[in-house]
Amino acid sequence: MLTTFKYRIYPKKQQAKILSQQIDACRWLYNHLLAERRDAWKERQASLSYYDQATEILPLKEHRPSLKIVHSQVLQNVAVRLDLAMKAFLRRMKECEKEAGYPRFRGKNRYDSLTFPQVPVGCGTTMPAFELEAPAFTHGESSR
Repeated sequence: MLTTFKYRIYPKKQQAKILSQQIDACRWLYNHLLAERRDAWKERQASLSYYDQATEILPLKEHRPSLKIVHSQVLQNVAVRLDLAMKAFLRRMKECEKEAGYPRFRGKNRYDSLTFPQVPVGCGTTMPAFELEAPAFTHGESSR
């Protein structure tokens, strides 16, 4: 059985700035990968899979420094999110729904979360104060 925990956090100003930068980087990656899928279909009638796009993340980090501050599993999860959205779209098309709804490009207010598929090393809580420590919030520094 998988257990999921969802936390409401109250980051400090510096931590909020880092999170905002990471969410912006993830939103850019989502939109970039979606544009690649759209263009591949329009130009070559080729469909890209999760695996095709997941291998492109590392080279993208070289050209886009903002992606380097985001944990690699979080970036991979962005590609998973897009793949799930595309599969749902194709399923709706197959079922001949009137408005299948192609996945949308995400604006600033339409992409607002990060997903850590596995708990990364260095992530944990301290029970007396119930403080959450994660690499995404501290960017290499201690939050205490």
